[in-house]
Amino acid sequence: MKTTGQYQNESAELVDKFGLLDLSSYERLFKLYTTSNNDKEFYFYNILKKISIPENINEEYVSYYAVKANSPMTIVSWNIYEDIKLWWLIYILNEDILKDNLFVVPGGTQLKYILPDFLDVVFEQITNMTVYNGRHY
Repeated sequence: MKTTGQYQNESAELVDKFGLLDLSSYERLFKLYTTSNNDKEFYFYNILKKISIPENINEEYVSYYAVKANSPMTIVSWNIYEDIKLWWLIYILNEDILKDNLFVVPGGTQLKYILPDFLDVVFEQITNMTVYNGRHY
């Protein structure tokens, strides 16, 4: 196993084959690794790395959403952002209350989310994040 030292959007081969990942794609935050098997090379992400958002995020950048019935994270993301790919951002902001409910959010749960007007700022900050002790901030 070795790191390519690149993100997927920096790999000409992968961009040619699959296109660019959008800004909201969770995968774009992680560098690629490769492994070989039977003379074939395979790409993968190190998903054990973690993205964290500070708990003291300014309240003017967030709002709250009450989940009406048990719902998949992708549906919650759609209801908030009209984009199913942002489930990961909602989960990270609410990890303390969601705990093991990664796929289905229990009805009655109140979730914090970043207001759509501020997503570009958050994505920019995550893109320019620093790493400390194996965690991205």
